[in-house]
Amino acid sequence: PENTRTQTMPELAVTMARASDALRLDRFNLWGTSFGGKAAVCLALQYPERIQALILESPAAIRPRAVSSVKPFASRRIAVTAARS
Repeated sequence: PENTRTQTMPELAVTMARASDALRLDRFNLWGTSFGGKAAVCLALQYPERIQALILESPAAIRPRAVSSVKPFASRRIAVTAARS
């Protein structure tokens, strides 16, 4: 059946936040690969207070415009740790 509930990245972030609520995760480390990396960025942007660390591995459709070949970029692992005071 067709998914009629979660059709946009912001809606997916809300769904992921609800899942973390159900698991009683207030703050957590989040790792995303490929499409999951794009979803992780969206969740982190909408709920930054919940993300302790964001780790991205070859995130889909998140590429610097200046890079002529995305292969070197896509093969790198990028770790971004959220700064907390």
